[in-house]
Amino acid sequence: MTPAERAQAVAPLLPNGGDRRSSSRTASERGTFATGNTADYLTARIARDRPDLLERMAAGEFRSVRAAALEAGLTARATTLRLDDASSAARTLRKYASAEFLANLVRELSKDQTAHR
Repeated sequence: MTPAERAQAVAPLLPNGGDRRSSSRTASERGTFATGNTADYLTARIARDRPDLLERMAAGEFRSVRAAALEAGLTARATTLRLDDASSAARTLRKYASAEFLANLVRELSKDQTAHR
């Protein structure tokens, strides 16, 4: 299912808080579908919290639900970093990390390691 199709078929999440125990609520109202980083959950969060992005999803502006969730601030960018090859790790960090992040990383790595043991 494309992000545009998901955006058109989504049922937004209920607002935070409120009645979570009543037996009169339906299963979808109790939030029994998967949560976390699934495409369905992220689309429902976008529908509830960022309807402007949902409209853009429906218009086909995003190539994935995750791309829309990144813009909405619902998830963070993640990448794989090889720890068995320092050159490969450095290339990956240079490609994806900001200059500020790299400066902070160098500062953290330069700290006295005996304090962390």
